[in-house]
Order: sequence, then C-alpha cells, then structure tokens
Amino acid sequence: ALELSPWPASVLPPPFDPCSVADSAPNSRTLLFLGRLSPEKNPHLALEALLHLPTDVRLILAGDGPLRDSVRQRVTQLGLDDRVELPGYLQGESKRAAFARASALVLPSTNEGLPLSVLEAAHAGLPVISADVGAIRETLPADSWFSVGPLHPQAIAEAIQRAWNAAHPHPQRARQSREAVQHHVPDAVAHRLWQWIGSWDD
Repeated sequence: ALELSPWPASVLPPPFDPCSVADSAPNSRTLLFLGRLSPEKNPHLALEALLHLPTDVRLILAGDGPLRDSVRQRVTQLGLDDRVELPGYLQGESKRAAFARASALVLPSTNEGLPLSVLEAAHAGLPVISADVGAIRETLPADSWFSVGPLHPQAIAEAIQRAWNAAHPHPQRARQSREAVQHHVPDAVAHRLWQWIGSWDD
C-alpha cells in the first residue's frame, strides 16, 4: 500500500490590503454596504433598513452582481433615490473615499466565512452590523460588532442605532479593531505561511 507522510496542517487567515481603506468618519450619517449584489448578501435588506432610520441617513451600496438591476429598481420603488448611491464595484481611491465617508458597515448576509469587507471595516475603525455568521464573532472585538438576528430591516436599523450610540469613543474602538485584524495583513499572513512551510522538516 502507498504510504503518505502527512504534512502538518495549518489554517491561514485571509489577507487584506490595509492601504485599500481610509479612516472612517465617526460623525457621519452614511452607511456602507460593500459586497457582491447576490441573494445571499441581501442588499435589499440594507435598502429597506433606511426606511426605519432618520431621513438624513444615506447608504453607499457598492458592488456588482446578478441583483444589480433589481437593486436599482428597488431604490426607486422605495423612494430612496436621493439617499442611496450605487457606485458599482469599488477599488483603489474610490474604495478609500467610500470608507472615509462612512460610519458603519452593513452586511446583511445569511452566509459568510470571513468577508474581506469586515477586515477592511475593522482596519478603518468602522463598526460592523451583521448576522452571527462565519467567523465574524471570533474576529471582531465585542464593541465593534453589532449582531442582527433575525435578519429584517427594522432589526438592522436598530443595530445601526446601537452602533452609533455605543459607549466607547471612536479612537478607542478603532484602535481595538485594527489590533484585532493585524494578523490578516499580508506581511503577517506571509510570516505564518513561512512558519508553516518551515515546520515541514520538524
């Protein structure tokens, strides 16, 4: 029989580029959705949550996907054309500008692992509003993550208000969030990869 020598197993965290985000705007009334416009991401719930928030609250709903046309139609149906921006897929300076304007990341997904947008939001100092899915709970500090369950527009709006009313001042929360995701920056992931490769000879 063929005998295989097992290599040591390791789970590497997903990397993200900290240069892709800018510090958030804690006093802003702008929310950010950043992700694929697909059914499991529930972009329509982010739209409908605006109906339960003051009329000065705006939403940048950034991304592309199969629900793009449906989302555009829903914005108009709900009378939110003056409160919702649909810039499409963001990268580079346009993504940095979106993070710089936002005060919270809204992620109404029903299925996630550890989304890149959550790591980016944490590095930018943004609180994250999401369901308890994937590794979000294990990754973010308690005062940077505001759980929604079950997922419906009013519950999302209430979680957004909790995030904005959180007791910890923005600089402290931002520092804790950045520290929590430091092992996801490329240099840290590369270091763990080399450590793992080096363990093959042990």
